[in-house]
Amino acid sequence: PAAFEDACIALRWLAEHGPPSPGSSRAKAPFTEEPARDLFVSGDSAGGGLALAVCIASPQKVRSCLRGVVGLSAWNDLTASTPSYDSRAWCAERCFGDAVNAGVTRKSGR
Repeated sequence: PAAFEDACIALRWLAEHGPPSPGSSRAKAPFTEEPARDLFVSGDSAGGGLALAVCIASPQKVRSCLRGVVGLSAWNDLTASTPSYDSRAWCAERCFGDAVNAGVTRKSGR
């Protein structure tokens, strides 16, 4: 939970102390007390799931300035209920599928 809590705090801070707009009088300051207008959040692998979770859990004040979230190889379906869990299962004969779990017997959540 520490990573999630830290990421929530960081996103809230960025929303409250966003960089000034290009025409602002404080354009030389890296951060100001002006709220952010546009925030994008991204993460890879476990960080992708964390990015999605943080954006979903953020209060409305923070979500109002979120413009997008990118989860690269994020694990989004913790129920394992999408058809790809079965259709992409490792097949040694064809050398095709999810090789990370090769040899692992699993059943989808469907």
